[in-house]
Amino acid sequence: MEDHAGIARSALRYADEILIPCAPSPIEINRTTPVRDEISDIGGVRDRPARSAVLLNRCVARAHSTNDAREALERLGYDVLGTAVPRLEVYAQSFGMPIKTPGRNIWRNVARELIERCLPIGSVRT
Repeated sequence: MEDHAGIARSALRYADEILIPCAPSPIEINRTTPVRDEISDIGGVRDRPARSAVLLNRCVARAHSTNDAREALERLGYDVLGTAVPRLEVYAQSFGMPIKTPGRNIWRNVARELIERCLPIGSVRT
């Protein structure tokens, strides 16, 4: 049996950026608390603090739930990426395979945001 909690703690110990996926629902928002607690607990054994951000995913287009979740998470003190991943069938059907062209651009946006978070302040961004 794998020690999933131990594996997660090891990853949190060495990751520079921790991305917390969260669907825009109250139960999912509530589930972010144990992750934040783990990040805080592991902080004492790290050389420097890790950055963390929430990635909203499985968002329904034009639904108020995405903005409501973003606001709730920000009130809780989370950084929330500007890009929200929509709920699309292409993602559900892509398990173990590359994502088809129509669904790729959103992930490029996520990658761009994460790269920008890693750049030093004042550096040139393209």
